[in-house]
Amino acid sequence: MVMKSEDLFKSKIAAPFLALFATFLFGSVFPVIKITNEMMMVDSGDIPSQIFTAGIRYFFAGLFMVIYLMVIKKEKPKFTKNKMLVFLSIALIYTYFQKALFYIGTANTTGMKSALLMASSTLFTVFISPLFFKNDKITLKKIISLILGFTGIIFINLSKDFSFDFTIMGDGFLILVGLLGSFSIIAVKISSVKIHPVEITGFNTFIGGFLLIMTGVINLDYTKLNFSFFSFALILYLSVVTVIGPLIMNTL
Repeated sequence: MVMKSEDLFKSKIAAPFLALFATFLFGSVFPVIKITNEMMMVDSGDIPSQIFTAGIRYFFAGLFMVIYLMVIKKEKPKFTKNKMLVFLSIALIYTYFQKALFYIGTANTTGMKSALLMASSTLFTVFISPLFFKNDKITLKKIISLILGFTGIIFINLSKDFSFDFTIMGDGFLILVGLLGSFSIIAVKISSVKIHPVEITGFNTFIGGFLLIMTGVINLDYTKLNFSFFSFALILYLSVVTVIGPLIMNTL
């Protein structure tokens, strides 16, 4: 008997492995972004170029999901005012503002603080989610997992520079990134009751990616960017990860 994809996500045996796979995909993002930026000669402080390349990544990610939805799933999305409002709201919160603030924030703080503050999204989700979902409760296992997770991040980054200085455009923006990420996850879960997660993820990523491209183009120095086959291939990989990772986590 062949297991349906919906049953696979609900399976208690498969769910942990799917979560680990999604975690692996998320973990590969930062190294691949770093390699891609080096290949394209994008400096860490060149925010317009970073926003522009991120926009390409999310634009293609959304496009892939829309194609999957219409060609593989053979579903024709029906656009309504409520749907468009959901797509645009999540696109602005999760894809546009969160990613723009992420690049500005990481350019204005240390690597260790970036890793710690980015992990705050999980912390926010654990404590905010019970306010929206009755079955999602704060348990001892979740608290222990958070402690172990943050301890691991601190241990990995011990050798790197760390300070207790606080900057609004650095640390403040990254905390806001974590908060926006938490609310976006909750918004997708609430919206997925009436709209399929694939449709939500696809269209909000497509719209958000387009907005990021338009924002990056404003102050972009085209002469500095070094596009190549391999750098574009890595951007496409990031596009696939951008879709598959959140899709798995939002469906579990």
